[in-house]
Amino acid sequence: MKIKLIPTLFLAAALLTGCGDGHQAKSVVNDFIDANLPGERKQVTFLRLDSTRFVKADDVAAMRKNKPGAAYSNVKLPGKLLFITTRFTDEKGNERQQTFYLDENLTGIVCFKEN
Repeated sequence: MKIKLIPTLFLAAALLTGCGDGHQAKSVVNDFIDANLPGERKQVTFLRLDSTRFVKADDVAAMRKNKPGAAYSNVKLPGKLLFITTRFTDEKGNERQQTFYLDENLTGIVCFKEN
């Protein structure tokens, strides 16, 4: 009986940890949007949080031109970045999508792009 319980506990812990990271990422992205990207957003949905090692320093510099002067998080690249994509309707009724790249500790936005 106890042996069957152990895998279930590990699975539950993994699911709860994953949900926490997703919630933290959404919170960081929402704070960044509120501070740096004014405008009404309706029907905002977040896609799954994932990671990448393919974003290079040149890519970050290019994406930061989307909103110069924003409070971006600095990280050493190459390295692992987490990313999450948002879909929303803007104030003109246009459907839009943006991808936000976060540092590995989920404390700030490194850069973002309009998809």
